[in-house]
Amino acid sequence: FALLACRSSSDFVTRPWASDGSLAGTVLLVDAGVYSASSTPAVTAVGTRAFFFVSASSNLQLWSSDGTTGGTSLVADLPGISSVSQLVASGALLYFNAGGNLWVSDGTAAGTHAIRSLSGKFAPLAPQGLVFVGGFNQLWATDGADAGLLASLPIDGDLSSTGDRVWFGSSAKLWATDGTAPGTRQVYGPTAANAANFAVGGDGRAYFSASDS
Repeated sequence: FALLACRSSSDFVTRPWASDGSLAGTVLLVDAGVYSASSTPAVTAVGTRAFFFVSASSNLQLWSSDGTTGGTSLVADLPGISSVSQLVASGALLYFNAGGNLWVSDGTAAGTHAIRSLSGKFAPLAPQGLVFVGGFNQLWATDGADAGLLASLPIDGDLSSTGDRVWFGSSAKLWATDGTAPGTRQVYGPTAANAANFAVGGDGRAYFSASDS
């Protein structure tokens, strides 16, 4: 199914709809306003479900749906949270930035909580983890429950995921991590500034672009 956030021309409220591509199979899931921002997707797919945020009176609520009205429900109320950003799926988990903290949800109220403070950079790590920068020059990893410090070093630019590895630059050197401290290491010594556009080829190698000066 496709879950869409459509804005009404009568009251200008964006509501969640689902469609199987037919008129009969296109339904309003819940009569509530969906939160959206210019840099934040209104709907994020996680496995076979879709997550979205609803703007309540003074805060946001996290909802999930399987594409049916009966399978659409409130996951958790988020007191004090009025905006979110950087939504990303990793395995069966949804991660997002709210109030400068990294949050996670497994689709249940008990499984929706803040993990720790966040600087703004993160990337998914298979099977359902996340590598993120928290604090000054600190690289962390989480499995959705606990977070562990991987290394303290400057991070150049963004983090890039290629499945079970997250790649990044540090002092113009190329680094990679598997989500463990021993597995966080420099992989290329010569200058590799602005490393980006990572992809894994059929041979299992990581390919990327970088500047050598």
